[in-house]
Amino acid sequence: MLLCCFHLTSKAGVKNATEFDALTIKLALHELLDPVNNTVQLGLEFKPIRQLGLQVEFGHHLYPSFASSLRLNESYSKYKVRASWYYYEKQKINMYAGVDFLYFPKEYDLSYNYFYGPSYQSFESAHVSTRTKGFFLVDGVTFKKGKHIRLDLNMNVGLRITDVHYSKLENPLPKEQPIDGPLFNNGSNREGVHYNPHIGFGVRLGYVLSSGKISR
Repeated sequence: MLLCCFHLTSKAGVKNATEFDALTIKLALHELLDPVNNTVQLGLEFKPIRQLGLQVEFGHHLYPSFASSLRLNESYSKYKVRASWYYYEKQKINMYAGVDFLYFPKEYDLSYNYFYGPSYQSFESAHVSTRTKGFFLVDGVTFKKGKHIRLDLNMNVGLRITDVHYSKLENPLPKEQPIDGPLFNNGSNREGVHYNPHIGFGVRLGYVLSSGKISR
């Protein structure tokens, strides 16, 4: 786990904190710089008590990725919900563990391509819909700069479940079946439900909108 050496001092850290970040807005920098599925993704974290964080995020497609030359009329959004438990708190640093739920719908068109359904099928044009759900375990650390600025780093591992559907096929094309090695196939050219392991790293820049006081 991320920075797990601090676990032993978690109780002392919580006792030393006199106030906590009750409401924080965050920008997900790693989503903004994603070369494949970039989004402008904003989140809002609310802490009803100093150790419990509840966060919601929404992100929408920003600019064309390097895959956009193949994926025409591409549109997608990302939705994420997180529950975190802050087990270590100091003046300059907080540490937490949590769980994430991700929902990621995407729509795009393809031209002169192929997919695998019940059998191999090539086409002149088609519409592709994907629906991805993700369940992740999270371990992270928040660095504090002054009263308002926060830098949130985390690692997350879990499972992604993606449902791929092809529709509006036009003019099936007779062509030879292409090479489809598992190293280069991420499942998007196969209809149906796909289960993929996930490991990721998140970077968020935050600004504290409101602070809460610890009752003594």
